[in-house]
Amino acid sequence: MDNSNGSVPFLTRESEAKFEMPMQLLWTDGLALSTLLALPGNPWQMVEHYCDFLLGHRELRATLEDAGPTVALVDLIYNECGLALAHHLGNMAIKAIDTLKQKYWQLKLLFC
Repeated sequence: MDNSNGSVPFLTRESEAKFEMPMQLLWTDGLALSTLLALPGNPWQMVEHYCDFLLGHRELRATLEDAGPTVALVDLIYNECGLALAHHLGNMAIKAIDTLKQKYWQLKLLFC
């Protein structure tokens, strides 16, 4: 996703942007709902741009459509567009994460 102009929060400022986890905030305040609501910028703005990119990427959709029916494993936190893409492709979607507590443990395992 192009974020050369730096308009999308939590992404690096480059043509092929990468997600930057606000680690300092998460390590000091944890994953309480109050922490998530206090995130700098607007996390939904990132989701909006991601949706535009994901659902508007014709080459990606064509590649996935050519792959035929499959199952989509979708993380439901800030990824509603993954569900929309799975629905568009006619795939069965299986949710990957049920709660923020599980998300916290997933992050903990990733950064051990």
